[in-house]
Amino acid sequence: MGSASPFSARVGTYYLPTPDEAVQIKGYISERATHIAEVDEEIERLEALRAKLNSEIEDHRSLLSPVHHLPIDILQEIFASCLPAGHNPVVSRHEAPLLLTQVCRNWRNVMLSTPQLWSAIHIPIPSFPIDTTLHPLPGDGLSSYLATLLALVHERMVAIHQWLERSKGSPLSISIFDAGNCPKEVCDLVLDTIIHFSPRWKHLVLDTHSCDLTRISGLASSQVPQLQSLVVWNEVFIQNFEMTDTALNSVPLPWSTSEIIKAPRLQEISFPQMTENIIEFPFKWSQMTVVSLGSVSGPRTVATPAMSLNQVAFFLRSCQQLVLFQLEVPLLASPFDPNQSPLCLPSLKSFYFHDSGIDVSSLFSILELPSITYFKFNSNSRYFKHSALEMLLPRITTLERFITEPQFFAQGHYVKCLSHMSTLTHISIRWSPFFRTPNWSPVVDNSEDHYKVVSDDFLMWFTRPDPAGEYPAPSLESFECDTTSEFTDGALIAFIKKKSSLPGIKPLKRISIRFTRPQLVDVIEDIGKEISKHLDHDLRYPYSGPLALKGPIVYNPFGGIHAYPRSF
Repeated sequence: MGSASPFSARVGTYYLPTPDEAVQIKGYISERATHIAEVDEEIERLEALRAKLNSEIEDHRSLLSPVHHLPIDILQEIFASCLPAGHNPVVSRHEAPLLLTQVCRNWRNVMLSTPQLWSAIHIPIPSFPIDTTLHPLPGDGLSSYLATLLALVHERMVAIHQWLERSKGSPLSISIFDAGNCPKEVCDLVLDTIIHFSPRWKHLVLDTHSCDLTRISGLASSQVPQLQSLVVWNEVFIQNFEMTDTALNSVPLPWSTSEIIKAPRLQEISFPQMTENIIEFPFKWSQMTVVSLGSVSGPRTVATPAMSLNQVAFFLRSCQQLVLFQLEVPLLASPFDPNQSPLCLPSLKSFYFHDSGIDVSSLFSILELPSITYFKFNSNSRYFKHSALEMLLPRITTLERFITEPQFFAQGHYVKCLSHMSTLTHISIRWSPFFRTPNWSPVVDNSEDHYKVVSDDFLMWFTRPDPAGEYPAPSLESFECDTTSEFTDGALIAFIKKKSSLPGIKPLKRISIRFTRPQLVDVIEDIGKEISKHLDHDLRYPYSGPLALKGPIVYNPFGGIHAYPRSF
């Protein structure tokens, strides 16, 4: 520690040292500074030693970690559960499976030796910049950019090939995407890569606006022996360049005459942009389990062939194994065969239907759906003179999720159709996407005399028992209204509270409502913390001046400073 300071008694006083004493004080300070440096070195040494000891402890503690003693098959199950559920895995170190290969050597070895973890992949295809004013090309022009792009894609395709090779003999799920303006040379590289693995395709999603898919549609059924699911998300064109003209002539790809749709195991198809009548497709209809045709909300650059209700009925009779059916193509208002026998789809779970502005009551009257749990119905008309749903819903007892438009509820059809549904847990009220795509069909009744909104009576209906003491839709747990409504805050509060207190009905777990009026009462505050903490709520109002005045006054002493220059 060194000798004590001879000036300790002077510290903290106004004592003025002599020149000789000043020299002594400086010497004392220098001595103490040297000692501090020695202490710092010792602290640094001890900290390094501490870090080393901690590291050794953690290294040895990890040997005792239960995860190191898990059997490989359990690790494989855990790793499989880490794969994304909503999409095919992407080639990124920030997401499984690549993410898990970076944890430790053992995990990497397990990952690389488990084929099932590499049996799915999403492939985005890069392209030229759409707007060269926003994305300037290199100075030496398109050829240099294309060469760089091809080199990049080639490198990625090598990595994707290695990825899929790791899957060994596992069936493959592959999705490809490009937003357009993709060079043919790039498309060819991607198609070369995935076609190499076509004998193991199980699920194939083609969402490309650039690639000529003739090579895929032309694959013989023997070349895709395991293909079960085919999704073509956009209208694909065969592109022909005239040698003497720069114009591009495009015609839809004729999938109905393609070879790939004759795949022996094909049972799921999705064509959101239909360019042919599905009746013309030579599918093995008896084995189809998922069929999705057309899209109300999607872009429509080519005409979608219309179907008659008789054709729809014929199609459904041919597909007795359907589990999911979505039909959003134009329907013809042609006479329906009155001699149609009941049409039972025993396995159908999910049913999406758009009436295209015609009365589909005759079709709905013969449908028998004993297993349906999800039903979405859209219409082209804002007013139902009578609802086709009244011909179907009263005979359904298994429905859990129901999505349709406000006129069904505003006009009271729900009383007849939903009262008996003890299994119904989710109701969603939305406008048809048709009203955002007005060219879909000219058949619309927009009479103002027929225009109504969903009001308090509908909410109160759920909390009023019938004479036998039974409540309508007692299992309702989720309620959404994303359209015009006149629910008052008071009625909404009463609805939520009664759902939480009345015996024999389930409390709400989620409520989402979009209002067109200002909020007058704080609904969530009024229902209380005990109810709100168990309720996922999303109540959206236009800006409300009175409620803004209830917020705290905020004073910021730095307000506006950013608006002035730091120097003049």
